Amino acid sequence: MIELFLFVSFIFVLVRHRFYWKVTEESLFEKETNVFMAHRGQTHNAPENTLESFEDAIKTGFNWIELDLVTTRDGIIICSHNFDLERETNGKGWINDIDTSALDYVRTGIYTHPDNTKPLPRLKTVIQTLPDSVCYNFEIKIYRLFDFSVIRPLMNLIKEEKIEKYIISSFNPFIIAILNMFYPFVKTGFLVEERKYLWFTHWIHPNYLHPRADMVDDELIQLSIDHNIEISVWTVNSTSGIQWCKDNNIKGIITDSGLYSINYI
Repeated sequence: MIELFLFVSFIFVLVRHRFYWKVTEESLFEKETNVFMAHRGQTHNAPENTLESFEDAIKTGFNWIELDLVTTRDGIIICSHNFDLERETNGKGWINDIDTSALDYVRTGIYTHPDNTKPLPRLKTVIQTLPDSVCYNFEIKIYRLFDFSVIRPLMNLIKEEKIEKYIISSFNPFIIAILNMFYPFVKTGFLVEERKYLWFTHWIHPNYLHPRADMVDDELIQLSIDHNIEISVWTVNSTSGIQWCKDNNIKGIITDSGLYSINYI
């Protein structure tokens, strides 16, 4: 009898967790307006994920910055979209295989901004340089599926620097699950590139859903309504795409466009 009771209780909890969940925490987004996030900073004049690109984003009116995070072998968080240094820099090897000191002479933007290359910044430097009012969408990049190396140093840095408005996002559902389990106060965002991964949402219960823009349809919008989960789409750069987001009450918009031009829409 006890075994049956435990089994039924387990099934009840499982069904409730899967089908009857809702985000109950208050959103960081304003209810009346859209939230525009500068995708890897403002990259017209400086390479992506650099201090200069983040500063340019702030100067042009962005309050939110989306930036990518990786860790070095000695556990320092670096702003970079790639682990492979040869993708965008004059360096060689993989960031996760080297110590931070080896990045001192590495410059990024060799293909996109050859006349204005910049160093790969430490996240701590970025946070200490930018205004305290800046809001962050920290995207954790991973080298392996169960690579959780960024989580602890990131949480320590958030605490040390007293960052108030931030979302931690990732394509890796296990990152979101770990954060929800051990840091339940953190607002998480699940990045989705293909619809076949959307089912993870019902198990990891992120605060925000970050789908690729062309994935958003009536079904996805209804999911967000049913579960009270905000949507932030990426990467929307056209005026027609931004207007569509506004018309369909998509609050979060990750964009490469300048904020001044967006405000005229």
